[in-house]
Amino acid sequence: MPALESGEETLVGGQAVLEGVMMRSPHAWGIAVRKPSGEIVTHSEPLERPSEQHKWMGWPIVRGVMTLATAIDAGIPRAEIFGECGAGRIKRERR
Repeated sequence: MPALESGEETLVGGQAVLEGVMMRSPHAWGIAVRKPSGEIVTHSEPLERPSEQHKWMGWPIVRGVMTLATAIDAGIPRAEIFGECGAGRIKRERR
């Protein structure tokens, strides 16, 4: 069922990170973690879509491989940084 009045479907997915959650939509990603003090730290950034620049990257199988590679390349380092932030081992850093 469309979530927006315009009839556009909202596509958002997520994964758990240590003491928080990381969410991704087609155009942006965001992460929120709870610090040991109880404060919630959030961060979000826009995502580039290679399929908008190169039509062949929008082909179904190619798009899936590109999406998986992008998720792994971007998700693991961010999850580690913000996971450690949530565990209280480091202050917030950006890579």
